[in-house]
Amino acid sequence: MVLGLDFHVIWDNLTYFFIGRYPHGPLGGVGLTFYLAVVSCILSFFGGLILGLLAISRNRLIRYPSEAVIQFVRGMPLIMVIFWMYFLYPNLMGQPMPESQTVILALTFFTSAYMSQIVKAGIEAVWACLTYNVQLWIRLRWRRQWATSPARRGHPRIERQRSALQGGGTRGRHSRPPGKSHALRYAAIR
Repeated sequence: MVLGLDFHVIWDNLTYFFIGRYPHGPLGGVGLTFYLAVVSCILSFFGGLILGLLAISRNRLIRYPSEAVIQFVRGMPLIMVIFWMYFLYPNLMGQPMPESQTVILALTFFTSAYMSQIVKAGIEAVWACLTYNVQLWIRLRWRRQWATSPARRGHPRIERQRSALQGGGTRGRHSRPPGKSHALRYAAIR
């Protein structure tokens, strides 16, 4: 007994906390949690890939409804999605559904909405690289400069832009020195 607390209850039921009544009943505890997490992550990978591809479609009849579903699901708490799946899905399908499958479906649906945004951002980033004609050797040179830089600064163009926005550092030929009006505008922004 430590500090007047009795931990024998936990030690006596440790297998129940990990696997529930598994050999003689359903899986429970930590085992059920890992099962739900792994299965829903695998399914949400494919769901997110499909929803992400639908979200970048050029056809508005496909893109707008998929974006509406994604934003609707992302705007709801997970507990609400589980609640809807538990009560709404059996009423729509006309047959009951086991609780573990309901939670897997809700987690898959919820996580797919978030993963679709990852897929969409990745594809748009590739298109942005191709649009701005970023060549492989430029990206590799920038990575080499960044890795060898003692201060680990960013790309030189980004550094010039950052320093110009902060009001110091090197100035381009089109920028004028800060005057009184610039200082007043800068003070008003702060």
